[in-house]
Amino acid sequence: MSAPIVERYEGLEATRANLERLLGAAGARALYARFGGRRLYIPRSPGEHHPITVAIGEAGAAQLAAAFHGAAIDVPLPPQRQALIRQLDDEGLSRADIAAKAGCTVRWVYKTLSTPENEARAREPTLFD
Repeated sequence: MSAPIVERYEGLEATRANLERLLGAAGARALYARFGGRRLYIPRSPGEHHPITVAIGEAGAAQLAAAFHGAAIDVPLPPQRQALIRQLDDEGLSRADIAAKAGCTVRWVYKTLSTPENEARAREPTLFD
């Protein structure tokens, strides 16, 4: 296994851009698919059977651990699940029901629905306005 390219950095955030830079596009997509919408604790050295290692491979797990070990990160949702959350919101489901159907936390539902794009959708006039 090669040495991690990232040193531990307290100010590094688990944003989509940072995770893609750290893990590559394929590794980040695998992380989002497996853990998106959840808070994930990053151990100092995930073993070969750790769920993170299984999801993104040993090299990716080492990179993630080098950058975030000892912290819990909020893994971004994949775009498909964000779209599902918006669709379920348009259908009038409660936040808890949306979270259950989208496989994420209620917090992620609120976060997804509070984006500027979604707020602009909410301000659009409806048939009854």
